[in-house]
Amino acid sequence: MNKTRSPWPMAIATLLGVVFIVNIIFLFLAIKTDDGLTDEDYYVKGLFYNDRLQNERMLGWDIEFSFRDTPKTDGVNGIKVDVYDRTGTVLDGATVKVVLRRPTSDRYDKVFDLFPAGPSYNGEISIPLAGFWDINVTVNKDGNGMEKTFRIKV
Repeated sequence: MNKTRSPWPMAIATLLGVVFIVNIIFLFLAIKTDDGLTDEDYYVKGLFYNDRLQNERMLGWDIEFSFRDTPKTDGVNGIKVDVYDRTGTVLDGATVKVVLRRPTSDRYDKVFDLFPAGPSYNGEISIPLAGFWDINVTVNKDGNGMEKTFRIKV
């Protein structure tokens, strides 16, 4: 009597073992390369998002962002922010901050303060890598604030 073993139990066990090992590798890579949250208080911001939008509509401010030259990754880029109130008058005496964020990672996030220069707020930023960037401009004056995000490609 010639008894041969069926190869199916070993094939199924091998397949399940390979799937298990691949899942462990993916889990390890996900934990090792996680940049974490890109915004620490995202939940609270989400709760008050509609209130913030309503407040910004009531303020009626308009924020314009521009580069002095074509943006580049090898050096410093001059930037200009213009802020206007509801009547189109330049809003002076405000505090303006720019946060440069990479949409895919918080590893390269940088904060820059801008300084008033005539009717505009000027400053310099350095962009470390080519690709897409979010530039979050925050304007605060007399306890009121507004932020606007601009997406650029360098």
